[in-house]
Amino acid sequence: FQLLIVVAECCVAVFVQSVNDWMKTETSLYFMGGACLIFLILYFAIICVKPLRRSFPLNIITAFLMAASLGFLVAQLCAFFTVDSILLCVGLLVVSVFSIALFSCQTRFDMMNCVGVVILLTMYLFWIGLFSFGYLFWFADAYWMNMMWSVIACTLFMIYLAIDIQMIMGGRRHSISPEEYVYAAVQIFIDVVYIFMYLLQIFGIVKN
Repeated sequence: FQLLIVVAECCVAVFVQSVNDWMKTETSLYFMGGACLIFLILYFAIICVKPLRRSFPLNIITAFLMAASLGFLVAQLCAFFTVDSILLCVGLLVVSVFSIALFSCQTRFDMMNCVGVVILLTMYLFWIGLFSFGYLFWFADAYWMNMMWSVIACTLFMIYLAIDIQMIMGGRRHSISPEEYVYAAVQIFIDVVYIFMYLLQIFGIVKN
């Protein structure tokens, strides 16, 4: 249901012209900051507070609020891109997720063995992001740097998705308890959404 919330918000931002125009105003940036803050607080809360992810209906409410806040960020991003390029990225996302899920379920290789490499790539991505932000601030043109950052980030979240799927399937060195179904759903949801966001930055065509 989390993905349906994101899809609904994106459809409103893309197809309702008044909302699309508002998403491009300075006022919407304050809402974007608030949505980002809410998402981060809820994400770390659901990781650190066990009752928040295990107690019904508190876990469902938390997951809903996370989906709504992250959905706003995705919707604001989609507002700047053409419908054709968004649909292209959706198609690429479906193919990518299906392929990763198939690989994760069929392979004997334990993706948890890649955790060390993934952590190093995450740190590398963090520093590239900071450098790109500084470069963009001073030179106002960091297209190729942003493209490289998006490709690395997209690849990284695909690896995260493969790891999370294997942890949910079980039968590996590490697995997620059935009681943590909301936490597992949130992890998969975040992986999928971030893959889409970076695909959009790689293949998306900006309006006008």
